[in-house]
Amino acid sequence: RVAAELYVHAASLYKQCPLIPEGEKYRALVAPFGRDRYDATRLRALLALPFQAVVTTNFDYSMHDAYAAVHGVAPMAAELSDPSLRQAIYNWREFYIARVHGRAEIPETVVLATNDYARTEKDLDYTEFLFHVLTRRTCLFMGYSFVDPAIGHVLDIVDRRIGPNFPQLHYAFLPATATKLAARLSRYNIQVVYYEDTDGHEVLWKSVRDALDIYR
Repeated sequence: RVAAELYVHAASLYKQCPLIPEGEKYRALVAPFGRDRYDATRLRALLALPFQAVVTTNFDYSMHDAYAAVHGVAPMAAELSDPSLRQAIYNWREFYIARVHGRAEIPETVVLATNDYARTEKDLDYTEFLFHVLTRRTCLFMGYSFVDPAIGHVLDIVDRRIGPNFPQLHYAFLPATATKLAARLSRYNIQVVYYEDTDGHEVLWKSVRDALDIYR
């Protein structure tokens, strides 16, 4: 299934395998997302910009580390399977980071497999949070390929609830090679801005740094 790029199905088989001890299964599942596996330094310019919030399908702590390095305090955190996700919608006015597909520190919350995605669709706090963000805020999508099942899942949930008349215009930075996605994203009222993705997406990284210079 991995060879066929059926990653969600592969994750489902892995999580259901009865031959792997449960503790080892979860330990290996989140091992790629430990603090020793990423460098949050390059994210600091992004987290210094005046966004109202960051919503991510990533499981790691890199955004939190970058924000703390820039501002000297930890950000407020909204998490899947936690009351904080609903609190963020109605009660929080400060900047926060929401990890809507789980956190590596609690492996059982990580959304990877088919039944994980099914579970989130039944989570009223999760669906209400996505609905609120994508109908009340202007969003900038960065770092998504949009063939990722995670972001596809998010858009499909909101589409079923309010599509096709999306009230907010959103934006997405996409590599120039991803032109076939423009028509699909227009359905969700997402305007695409293309960039050259050579040299490790350096143009995008530079644009973030330039934006911070202008802001300052």
